[in-house]
Amino acid sequence: MKIQTLAEDDLQILKAIKPFMSSKGQGIIDAFVTVMNIFRPSEPQQKINIDALVNFLTIMNETYENNKAHQKADIDKNDQQNETKSQDVENLLNVLADKKLPN
Repeated sequence: MKIQTLAEDDLQILKAIKPFMSSKGQGIIDAFVTVMNIFRPSEPQQKINIDALVNFLTIMNETYENNKAHQKADIDKNDQQNETKSQDVENLLNVLADKKLPN
């Protein structure tokens, strides 16, 4: 498989517009430029190492999935803490409501 090579000027343009993009867009540009720099053959007729590219993309995906799982775990933990605090407040209000306060 041959890969189309990008001129260095094209990569510089991508890097120049990156600051004006969303953080997700910036991440995509970073990943793309990294892949192009790693797997871009030095000669246009040279074939890329498909196995290396697949391994690299797999590692990137695993890292992304792990980060997503950690974020979800943190959100779940925060939700559980908030639920516990809500139950504590509810219990306190119930105790106060059960007590007869003098008029």
